[in-house]
Amino acid sequence: MTTTTEIKPNFIIVGAAKSGTTSLYSYLKANPDIFLPDFKEPHYFAKNHAFNFDVLSDRDAYYRLFEGQQEPALGEASTAYLYFPDIPDNIHAELPNCKIIALVRNPTERALSLWGHQIREGLEEDSLEQAIKQELAGTTRSVSGVEYGFNYCRQGLIADNIDSYISSFGKNNVYIADYQQLRTDPQELINQICDFLDVPPHRISEKNNRLNASGNPKFGWFHKMLNSKHPVRQALVLPLKLFMPAQLRHKLWSKLRNWNILQGRRHQIDLSTKNLLDQYFASDVERVATRIQECRQRSL
Repeated sequence: MTTTTEIKPNFIIVGAAKSGTTSLYSYLKANPDIFLPDFKEPHYFAKNHAFNFDVLSDRDAYYRLFEGQQEPALGEASTAYLYFPDIPDNIHAELPNCKIIALVRNPTERALSLWGHQIREGLEEDSLEQAIKQELAGTTRSVSGVEYGFNYCRQGLIADNIDSYISSFGKNNVYIADYQQLRTDPQELINQICDFLDVPPHRISEKNNRLNASGNPKFGWFHKMLNSKHPVRQALVLPLKLFMPAQLRHKLWSKLRNWNILQGRRHQIDLSTKNLLDQYFASDVERVATRIQECRQRSL
């Protein structure tokens, strides 16, 4: 049964994955006029799709994330919302007046980062070159029935979904942020987003920059155990579900994972693969760049 005092979010960060969304989430969460739940990626509006991580699929549980909150800006961040084409309509059906924030990154760089993430998680067995060849040959790649996160070419094509959000919510309710600005001038980006959300800006802490950065685990066995499909984790989570809310379990998992990651070890991409991806993404990059420029002109 739906609660009678249901409080709904009025903005959503829709992605993209490996584009700095964790840092953006952390920066905005520090603003006293903005509420973001500790459960960073509930993925409620993508609940009909398969993932290799926990998804909050229950409607009441999702809206309880915002229960009792009185901040003028209430939001959440789920990176798969910029991947599946049905998500804009799913969000609009329940939150027609919601504002949308997309944080985008050069798709070639993002493909390498995403592939490195899956290698680190122990989920990807192919080289980036092998994965790209499979995709370009028409294969939809999946691991244990999950395609999200393993199609590095397709996941970089976001222009259509951005246009879908603009069509559904209106151009004045969609803000497209650039990962490079997050890296080089995060304070100005946060100022612009706060203005978009109609809340006063705040001074950010630079020490939080590059949260969830790429890196390799200190202990591979421990990192694999933290995976949501691992039988040891499933056995441990079962009793925790009896007395620990989902958002607290997610927070605990995040702390354990981050403790076990050695930051700064980078994967490299060979020049021929980079050129191939650059050509593949060229048209999409141009369209997204146009949308970013339109956003900046509206914010002036």
